[in-house]
Amino acid sequence: MWVDDLQQKQTQTMRNPFDQQQEHSFETAVALVQDVSHGFGSHQKPECLSLKRELADMDRQGTGRVLLRDFYKGLQNDRMHRFSESVDYLRNLGALDERDPNRLAVVIPNYMISKTMCLAASGFYAICCSNECESLMRRVEHNIAAPSGSPARIAEVISSLPSDTVDAPRNLSSSLLGRLDEIAKHHGGEVPLYGRLFSQFMHHAFPRECPFPHVSGTTSPMTTEEWLAQGVSDVATPEEVEKYFTAEHELNTIAEELPWIEFEELVVDYMLPPGQSGGLRYAFMLLGFVSIAAPLMRSLKVAGGQPSEAKKYSI
Repeated sequence: MWVDDLQQKQTQTMRNPFDQQQEHSFETAVALVQDVSHGFGSHQKPECLSLKRELADMDRQGTGRVLLRDFYKGLQNDRMHRFSESVDYLRNLGALDERDPNRLAVVIPNYMISKTMCLAASGFYAICCSNECESLMRRVEHNIAAPSGSPARIAEVISSLPSDTVDAPRNLSSSLLGRLDEIAKHHGGEVPLYGRLFSQFMHHAFPRECPFPHVSGTTSPMTTEEWLAQGVSDVATPEEVEKYFTAEHELNTIAEELPWIEFEELVVDYMLPPGQSGGLRYAFMLLGFVSIAAPLMRSLKVAGGQPSEAKKYSI
């Protein structure tokens, strides 16, 4: 229906009203294909949001995680159920929380931005569900207006920031505030916005919008085509579904805290190491003193003064 609407709109725009026999040319076909590829992302967005809300309804603790038992529930009656990725493929995508082997869970934002949710449009780009955390980060950047900020200032901004599933204003928990202090302590009092630890904090603050940031090199996500090329199915087998459904049937919902890995990775190392900022300040002061004293000494020598006389005028 969406493509038909685009085609009718294009026909009304490009057709010569006086030529009743006009047919589509190669140029008009190319223009239509370009309109489809450029606009499909916005057309797909409502479907992405629908999938996210369906997953959020299965997130019983608000941690941005869905137990595999709930994730696979629809497969018991319908093999065409939309949530059907195998455990191995979910692991490859970086969308699997497996801290407890008996309570494996799918991480909602990591799953939503994974390659399994992308439609390959060409060899140059793919049409995927958008990363909702990017819009949140843009608002953080706008308010902080610097590459880093104090824990208090960042907490003030985050507490006033709403998302699709988080209401604002809100009072941040002591755990979230403590995480900000930990990051600041790691960087000499400031919290870098473009680092892994702050991305991890954003996942804690917005668990259904911001993905958990894996340490570089620990994941190597593949597209569905790349995964299938290895001769392995990306769909969970009936035996696999039954295994996880049975194992988790009597378990309570996830009650533990979200994972926190004390490992930092900065986009660029723009922060000064702790203790060096003061030394650099004194170095600039000394340089300024030398730049003033040196011309004064030269002028005294030109005037014929002896070194001993010059000492009287030294500061």
